[in-house]
Amino acid sequence: MTGDKSKAVRDLILLEVTRLSLSVMNADGTMATVIKCNTRIPIKQTCARETASDYQTHVSFKIFEGEWTKTSDNYFLGEFHLTGFPAARRGEIEFKMPFEIEANGILHVSGVEKSTEKAEQHHHHRLQVSSVNEGDRTNAVICGEV
Repeated sequence: MTGDKSKAVRDLILLEVTRLSLSVMNADGTMATVIKCNTRIPIKQTCARETASDYQTHVSFKIFEGEWTKTSDNYFLGEFHLTGFPAARRGEIEFKMPFEIEANGILHVSGVEKSTEKAEQHHHHRLQVSSVNEGDRTNAVICGEV
C-alpha cells in the first residue's frame, strides 16, 4: 500500500478478528461469553447450557455482542427457541451451542438438545449474522429449523 518492499512488509499477514465478544444470555440477564473480542476468525467455539426449571419443555437462547456484563448494555443479535424435548428435572436436559464465524464474517449459532437416553434426538436451529455494517451494528437474520 505504501510501496515499501522490505521483507517485513512482504511477509506481513493480515488477520480478521472479532471486534466484539459474542455471548448467550444467562437466566440472570448477564452475558456468558462464548467467543471473546479480538479472536482470530474463522473460529468455532461451543458452550453448554441446560434447562433452568423442572419439567421445562422449551428454551429460548438470546445472542448478544459486546463487552459489558449485563445484556441490556450490549447489542442484541437474535433469539431462537428449542422445543419438543422431554420434560425432566432442572439441569437434566443439556444443550450444546456451537458458535461458528466463517472467514467471510458470517456467524452461525446452532442449538442442539441431546437427551442422554435418546442420543439420536437432536433439534437444530441456526442464527446467521452478517458482518455488513449498519452504522456500527451487525445485522442478524434468524433462520428456521435446519
